[in-house]
Amino acid sequence: MNNREWLEDKKNQLKNATVFVNENGNEAVEVSLTVLNRLFEQAERAEYNNIWSERVRKYKEQNERYREYLGRLQRASKRYPTEDLPHVINKITSEALEDTQ
Repeated sequence: MNNREWLEDKKNQLKNATVFVNENGNEAVEVSLTVLNRLFEQAERAEYNNIWSERVRKYKEQNERYREYLGRLQRASKRYPTEDLPHVINKITSEALEDTQ
């Protein structure tokens, strides 16, 4: 049984769970510690996955910016005369370095 099936099963069990009134007069549902622990573990995994997917998104954006700068360098190497090229390369790489800070 995979995680999704397990969660669906527990959700159905909770729908059919016995509701009782505790000593304070509030309704409560009895849930096993195993189910709660598993739900907490899955919540922690989801949070961990969200953190990593945000990092991956940032790295993809950064990678795309680097590709743009490399493309500019490549176009500059074809467009500018050899004597001007060091100045143009320095300008583009300086912009790239400023962009990463």
